[in-house]
Amino acid sequence: MPRGRAAFRHCVSFWTDVLLLLLLVCPILVLVTAMVLGGTLAGVEGWPFADGFFYVLSGMTGQPNPFVPNTPTSSWGMFVDGLNSIYGFVFSSVIVGLVSMLTNVATLNEMSILRNDRWGVALILVIFPLSVLALCALLGGILALLESWTFEQGFYYVISCVCGIQLVNIVPLRWHGRLSATLIGVLDMGLTGVIIGMTGGIGFLIQFVEWYEKRIHQMQAKCCMGHEAEVDQVTPVEDQQGSRAEGTSEADDQKEVMPRTAEASFTPIREVDHAP
Repeated sequence: MPRGRAAFRHCVSFWTDVLLLLLLVCPILVLVTAMVLGGTLAGVEGWPFADGFFYVLSGMTGQPNPFVPNTPTSSWGMFVDGLNSIYGFVFSSVIVGLVSMLTNVATLNEMSILRNDRWGVALILVIFPLSVLALCALLGGILALLESWTFEQGFYYVISCVCGIQLVNIVPLRWHGRLSATLIGVLDMGLTGVIIGMTGGIGFLIQFVEWYEKRIHQMQAKCCMGHEAEVDQVTPVEDQQGSRAEGTSEADDQKEVMPRTAEASFTPIREVDHAP
């Protein structure tokens, strides 16, 4: 019982942290950012503020189709749109990193079951895909009810949003449908962060990373040893050449000094007058 209660508390704490971040904090940040960037794009292109806001919002949350049919046509508009896309990419990456850094998410990779290779393979090939599929079916059904779509349309729209593809050519038109699609886009980022957090604890992936880093370090060590050997082979030759050059210069100096010394030591002999 104590273990069951601890597991239940951990599960509740995990979902509270993740959902509070993904359903409240991150959506507020996304909406504020979309207002600023969308307002800038609308001012450059002469659009209504709502069109710029929904255009940027759909791009930031990875919607398969923009919420509005507008497209930048001016040079400055396309530049601002590209800049907004870069900001959207960075923002989504930050959300993924925030979720993977949560304590309750980081502790998932410490579960002993992940060290089992069979469970690790099953997690990657079966559990993760089926969980994403079930989540897409649930959220797609909710979105279909809000937009009066068929279940199939809602299901494929959410799969398109999660996987970055375009399976359907429909767009949410109602405000609550667009808000739901925005939350789905943010949940997609959070789901990516959870998967990344759990992947760090899978046993055979850890072994592969350790083996890979070991091989890279060995290759680097061999390259460094080879370079040091080449340097050691070149250095004696240079030293010999330098010593030869020094010996040659000393010999030349001695040759120059010797005649001068001989000239300096030579004194002429005076003729002695032997006349009586």
